[in-house]
Amino acid sequence: MSLIYKSKGMAAEYSQYALNIYSGCTHNCKFCYNRLRARVDFFEVVYPLKKFSLKKLEKEAPAFAGKEVLLSFFSDAFQPIEYKEGLTYKTLEIFLKYGIIPNILTKGYVISKYWNLLNQFKKWKFGVSFSGDAKKERNCIPEEMRIYNLQWAKTLGAETWISFEPIIVPERIYELIKQCSPFTDEMRFGRWNYDVRANKINYKEVKENIINICKGLNQKCIFKKNLQNIK
Repeated sequence: MSLIYKSKGMAAEYSQYALNIYSGCTHNCKFCYNRLRARVDFFEVVYPLKKFSLKKLEKEAPAFAGKEVLLSFFSDAFQPIEYKEGLTYKTLEIFLKYGIIPNILTKGYVISKYWNLLNQFKKWKFGVSFSGDAKKERNCIPEEMRIYNLQWAKTLGAETWISFEPIIVPERIYELIKQCSPFTDEMRFGRWNYDVRANKINYKEVKENIINICKGLNQKCIFKKNLQNIK
């Protein structure tokens, strides 16, 4: 089984291919879909995926030359454990060697040596995510730091994007759209799933407001199917 896999379902709306490095996520977001299926200590204990192997990755990497691969869906590739294990860094070195386009989505810290490595890619993507409710994003880096990371990535030449999913506090999302638009190439939006409290949010109105704001900013916006289908 390949470490780099073809995304399915809702994940495929973000990236055709993805790679997971770690199991577990100390971000401990209250709304995370992994709460429905992951191991009991998923949000407390993080370790490299048992099937992950740098040797195996290097062996299969040539087949994905020129392809975009997201890091990652199952966990965050830039958690505190990364600065002990260094597997994300070594993965990026393999990507660079074989011409794989990294597409990063993170709510973690990115230190300088990683920026220096990413700056060597001819093409790369960098994204952050917001729900609008920072209290539910328990151990993530602050919104302000995520915004800084996005700005810096743009300065270094990355294609930048934001995942506004799940939208939990629409009013804060509207503010973030306006704040981040000058240095964000693409914004993606999705509703809150797996929680009955989402039924109290008028997503039809939210979608209309987002369309109007993005239109005024000339901002590219993409709605996931769970928002596209709302009439």
